[in-house]
Amino acid sequence: MSVTYKTDNLIAGKIQTQQVKFAADTYFRGMPLEYDTDNDRYKYLDTGDVNGIYLGPIDADDGTAKTANQYDSIISGGEIYEGGIVDDSGDALTITEDIIAAWAVRGFYISKA
Repeated sequence: MSVTYKTDNLIAGKIQTQQVKFAADTYFRGMPLEYDTDNDRYKYLDTGDVNGIYLGPIDADDGTAKTANQYDSIISGGEIYEGGIVDDSGDALTITEDIIAAWAVRGFYISKA
């Protein structure tokens, strides 16, 4: 008899979550997000400070399409595995020491293990 455990490559420890509105786009679990103050919703992090990480379903390899102002879950702070952070294509995001330091100030603690 064998037992299979579903593992999570994103959550490294305690996290905080919340439900927020999204900009229309395709989101991948582990995408860093910024808050778009002009439109009162979250979008992929491209120029601002990290404000969340998309928590979406574990099994959505092709991402999750969102319409404008659709709600879903984000990680709003906590411990995250480096290997679970992805870009806007769902590919691994290169995490530098600068990112680790900047995100720690925002409440996201990145674990390399």
